[in-house]
Amino acid sequence: MPVINKPDLIAEIAEEMNKPKAEIERFINVFQDSVMQHVSEGREVKVSGFAAFSPSIRSARIMKNPRTGEDLEAPEKRTVRIHPLKKFRDKMAEDKEN
Repeated sequence: MPVINKPDLIAEIAEEMNKPKAEIERFINVFQDSVMQHVSEGREVKVSGFAAFSPSIRSARIMKNPRTGEDLEAPEKRTVRIHPLKKFRDKMAEDKEN
């Protein structure tokens, strides 16, 4: 299955909305920056019917180097969790049934 990248998405949305690609690209960039800023500040961002973005901390843990088998310590890490919301999950389930 082919990958849809950002320029493909911009072109598709611009055509659907009959708007210039530059306007859609600016919107997407502002949206991304806003979500990243809020999540990095520790807030959860929910886009109704689509997804929830929430900050998370991955605990420090001991890992194995696959080449040597040596134990390595992976430090605690800030990350983000992305959860599809109900409308998105329902669409995926509906498409799977068809």
